[in-house]
Amino acid sequence: MSISSTPGRPDIRAVAMPIGLAALALAAVLAILALAVLFRATSPAKYEGVWDPGTPDTVGVFLRMNVPTGQTFSFTSVEDSPFAAVAEPAPIPRGDYHLYLAWAPANASGKDWWTLARIDRKSGRTWLMTGSTASFVWKEKVPGR
Repeated sequence: MSISSTPGRPDIRAVAMPIGLAALALAAVLAILALAVLFRATSPAKYEGVWDPGTPDTVGVFLRMNVPTGQTFSFTSVEDSPFAAVAEPAPIPRGDYHLYLAWAPANASGKDWWTLARIDRKSGRTWLMTGSTASFVWKEKVPGR
């Protein structure tokens, strides 16, 4: 038994139904993919990190920051070095923090140097830290000072 409205021609419903279901399934998959891309693009990173590799004569250091809180931890390239909280001179508010590293390779004396900036992208507040001290401490930079 053939489904047809005219002898020799298939009923359009027999062809349209599978095509319609396939188009609907494809649209659903594309919608899910679009939402996944949109969510991934708009969901902020939880952590950022920067690495100063050090030199043959100095120890490297890694700094990890929690993006919403600005809280920063460091560890050195010495084996089994634990994460240590970086000192805050005063409590900092929640925000949208980002790290910027300025690093220079070893100079003639064999020392490298780095400066790290932490900026709250919501308020513009900025803190600096340099790699020239044994302990790491953020220092806020206030415009006009």
